[in-house]
Amino acid sequence: MHFVSNDTGLKTVSVSYFTSLSREEEFESSSASVIPLFSITYFLAITISIISCLRLDCVRTKVWVASFGVLSAGLAVLASFGLLLFCGMPFAMTVASAPFLILGIGVDDMFIMISCWQKTKVTGQVEERLAETYKEAAVSITITTLTDVLAFYIGLMTPFRSVQSFCMYTGTAVLFCYLYNITFFGAFLALNGRREQGNRHWLTCVAGFMALWDVNLDSISMINLVICIGFSVDFSAHISYAFVSSNEPSRNKKAIDALYNLGYPMIQAAVSTIAGMEVASPKQKLKAIVEKVAKSMRKKEKVETQRGTQPPQNDTTAKLPKES
Repeated sequence: MHFVSNDTGLKTVSVSYFTSLSREEEFESSSASVIPLFSITYFLAITISIISCLRLDCVRTKVWVASFGVLSAGLAVLASFGLLLFCGMPFAMTVASAPFLILGIGVDDMFIMISCWQKTKVTGQVEERLAETYKEAAVSITITTLTDVLAFYIGLMTPFRSVQSFCMYTGTAVLFCYLYNITFFGAFLALNGRREQGNRHWLTCVAGFMALWDVNLDSISMINLVICIGFSVDFSAHISYAFVSSNEPSRNKKAIDALYNLGYPMIQAAVSTIAGMEVASPKQKLKAIVEKVAKSMRKKEKVETQRGTQPPQNDTTAKLPKES
């Protein structure tokens, strides 16, 4: 192709073209560059939340509360996106920026609830503190959620398909974020309140179910907890090594190959371990019952012995003669 120009110094010509697919291709390229930043964004959000909730008191600090608050926002995104995809809602590439927005809204609601929780009496009951927290925080969270959801759902009236998809996914995600904050995060806030009421270290949240099941947190239970952590890391290491050493071309096929080769053996190992522990569990329960009965019998014998050493007392009193 030859171009005629009066400028003799022009050596090259740059041609720019624009078609109906140019905007869509640009959205796809920008979204593809943004998606890898999700993990970095959530990591920074968790880090900043934990730092802002740190306290010098190892009991009053809220490390796990901040972590689960960010986790609730992530669960809201997964639940809302999964529901809409299951219903057949088209996914436009503009929706890829919605998780960042949902993360900001979820963390904002989390900090509001934590602030209201800290204003309650530390010595009060968990139920009363949670009721006061919902009394102060639930109103503001509900109003902001309703306005956000209404604004996004009004955007469904636009004729642009990409904008409709973005508004539908984002509005539904905001609604799910509200539900997760009220239910999931509120429940964990109550569990953390019980930990504070029991004056337990924040690291004991890892063994929360053990305390809930009235398991004594002694040296034996701590050793079992460390063994369980070792088993979980062992299983994860096996799956990771099978994934890395797989010869399949794509990541999805590598994951399928790793689970196909090691999934069933790991289930067998887990079931056999659980079965072995369950066999030993009734013996420990029987031993505890026998010790409890023996202790009560010794206490009863001690009481009877003390009664036998006391001098007998007559139930009837002798009648004294009347003075004349």
